[in-house]
Amino acid sequence: MLKLALFGVVVAAAGFVLDVEGLVYSGALWIGAGLLITAILAMRGETDPASSGPRITDVSEIGQIQGMGGPEKQGTWPGFAFMLAVGLGSMAIGILGVGFGGDHDYLRWLPVVVGVVFTFLTLISLPARLGIIDPEAKLAEIQAKTERPSPLETGDGGHPKERLERLEELRRSGLITPDEYEAQRQRILDSV
Repeated sequence: MLKLALFGVVVAAAGFVLDVEGLVYSGALWIGAGLLITAILAMRGETDPASSGPRITDVSEIGQIQGMGGPEKQGTWPGFAFMLAVGLGSMAIGILGVGFGGDHDYLRWLPVVVGVVFTFLTLISLPARLGIIDPEAKLAEIQAKTERPSPLETGDGGHPKERLERLEELRRSGLITPDEYEAQRQRILDSV
């Protein structure tokens, strides 16, 4: 979230240079939000000193900003409300044209777009917060679907000669590596 603060600095600086108060307001909002979120994550020990970015240690915490409540996850709703306020506040600055006027009215799209993205990212965590979906179960399901089963482990196995022939066919077609071939070949021979 430090990136949000840095983006806010750039936008606020552009607002000062172009004399557009709306960009200054938007930038200030993003600077404050980014620094606050970064501080909360740092207090929770979820930052990597090398990259200064957040590090998720538990899949169920993705999209959450928590207080110092610990594993009972007491801080998730205040974090949700804060993130939603930042997103809706950004959209309000752009939609209402706060600080935009004259020749710079066309820049109102920037806080609207950032606000929409922030609000969307916040709202997609709502089903997990309400317990409608379990992110850990979904991740396990996805991982199970993407694991590549060994072609030799399908079916009943068959006679060792048939298994060795299938193994040789897989090696020739390039579907397994030489190391996989040797390991499977040895496993078949050891089972005889």
